[in-house]
Formats: sequence, structure tokens, C-alpha cells
Amino acid sequence: MLPAAGIMAVVPRAIRPLQGLRIVSLAQNLPGPLALSRLVAAGAAALKIEPPAGDGFRLLAPRWYRHLHRGVRVQTLDLKSDVGRLSLSAVLATADLLLTSHRPASLARLGIDRRRLARQHPHLRWLNIVGDTGAPDHAGHDLTYQASAGMIGDGMPRTFVADLLGAGDAVAAALLLLRQPAPAAATVGLRDALEAARWPVVEALTAPGAVLGGGLPTYRLYDTRRGRVAIAALEPHFRARLYGALQLSDGDDLTEAMQQRTATQWVRWATARDIPLVAVDDTLHHPAASLSLTRRANAAHAATPQATTARGTARRPAGPGRPASRTAPKGTTAATAVDPDPTASHAATPRTTRQRADHRPTRTTAHD
Repeated sequence: MLPAAGIMAVVPRAIRPLQGLRIVSLAQNLPGPLALSRLVAAGAAALKIEPPAGDGFRLLAPRWYRHLHRGVRVQTLDLKSDVGRLSLSAVLATADLLLTSHRPASLARLGIDRRRLARQHPHLRWLNIVGDTGAPDHAGHDLTYQASAGMIGDGMPRTFVADLLGAGDAVAAALLLLRQPAPAAATVGLRDALEAARWPVVEALTAPGAVLGGGLPTYRLYDTRRGRVAIAALEPHFRARLYGALQLSDGDDLTEAMQQRTATQWVRWATARDIPLVAVDDTLHHPAASLSLTRRANAAHAATPQATTARGTARRPAGPGRPASRTAPKGTTAATAVDPDPTASHAATPRTTRQRADHRPTRTTAHD
């Protein structure tokens, strides 16, 4: 099962503090949709505008794409056309927040800049995610941002860092914007988000053999009889409890002791004694598991229906009992509710999106 949307997902549905907030997003790839999903989880109603070619992240990670777009209405607009730009302006007329993740030069070519938005939509707040606020027009991705921040080791990163931290910064920036009188605008940088993550490296806290890099026997990974465990008995009371339960002297190496049980047994043992110890989940690092995940991702990619797009139009492929969708006006396409949340309130679900009984995505004609 995929993880929840993030920090905003812990907000009880009954509260939904952003109920009634309307967000229009042009942001593609990961940081923008991730930030949007967290705002939607807190009750905001969201419409995402995608170009005729769609969001490339949908093909790269289809399951993750669907997860991030739960409860988000997706509409295709060709913003390079006059009709598409007029349609966007009509949508923004009723929006509270515009979320983008573009370089300023790219937005300018689409007719989007701070002065123009403030003049045409004085009620609107605008948040733009860029690679680096110091050089917002420079091209880059998570890999280049991590590399420039000195966070790359000998191999490729196992996960995204700038994208994920940047999404969190975008949520915080959006909430601050909403407290400011409109029109208001803010910019979040993905490279900027790495500044906090660099400090453990700068301070050499996690260097090999350092205090938090394996130098402490009570803060380390260990092989067990079967599997591995991670111990994080950093505080004095946890450390004393661990050594006392093992009947060892403070500071002793735990390599031999950890070989006496399996990882599962150690977890039960530690839980009963309130000691911070968990089994290491090696699923994603095991070659066979990685191959299985790759095959499943490729299969999902191959099974994903691809819309055929002809200058400003798109059709949903026909299927048994499902005719092809109608062609939308030039420069627009129909809107799709992606994996909607059946428990969401009516305020978070536009009336133009009707749900089938089985909650499969439906298409509706976009109104310009």
C-alpha cells in the first residue's frame, strides 16, 4: 500500500481546515502534485491543468501518479493556444490559489507573470515552484540539485530529496500565502529546500564511523540470525536499558549479541522493553524484489490507455460498453476525476464531475 499524502493527511476528515478553498494547478512531475495532494487531503478542491501531451510523471510512475491525484479533477488545456489561455483565465476567475512549477521564462511565454495575474485576477494568490530561487531559469531536476548540494555518494540516489522536501516547503508557503491579502505571490526553490538536509553532512554527523554514522554501537545496523535490525538507543536511558537487558557493559559492541536471535524475535524483545529497535525492510533493496517492482511498473505502463491528441483535442479510447469521449472545444479537452475519494464533501468535488457506482474516473465536457 502506498503511503498517505503526507503531513496534511493526519488531519481528521471531519475537520478539513481548507474546506471551500479552490486551487488551480499547472504543476507537473512530482513536487507540485505532491504539495497539491496534501492540500486536497486537508479539504481543498483542486483542478489540475495538463498540456495535450499530459503529465510525463503519469507514464514514469502510473501508480504514484494516481495516488497523488486522488480527488483532483484533471483537465487538458493547450495553453499555447488563445482558446486554452482564455479557458485558463475563466477558471482562475473563481480560484483562490494558483500553483505552478515552471521557470519564469516558460510562464512568460504562456502569458503568466505576477503583474498580469494581479491585474486580471486581484483575488488570486500565486505560488510557483522553481529549481533554485537564486537562478530560477536554470534547468535541473532532483539529481542535479542533490549533486550541487554535495549530497551524492558513489552511486545514484535511492530516493528523491529535493522534490520531497520542496513539496513540503510548498505546502507551508501556500498556507502562509492564504493568510496574506490578495493579490499575493511567493516562490519556493527545490535546491533551497536542501539547505536543511545538508547540515548532517556539513557537520559530519553521518560520515562513516562518525557518531551517527556507525560510530556508536547503540546507533547502528546489525545482522541477526535472519534479517537485519536498526538500533537507535541514542539517549542515555535507552542506552542503559539496552545494555542492562542484554547484560553487557556500557559501550560493548553488539555484533555478536545480535546474532543470537532473528530480526523478528529482536523486535518483539525490544518492544516489550521499550527499546528503539526495528527490523530493516530490505524489500526495495533486494535484487529480486527490485526486478519484480520494475516488471510490475512496466506492465502497468503498458496497460495504461494513451489518449490520442490532435492539436488541442483528446479522446478517451473506446471500450466495451464505453463509447469514445466527445471532442472538446479546440484548445481544451474533457476533464477527468482521477481516483476520486468517495468520502470527499460536495465542496471538494465540482458538480461537473459525476461518479459511477464503482468510482471509476469519468469524463465531463469542459465549460469555457
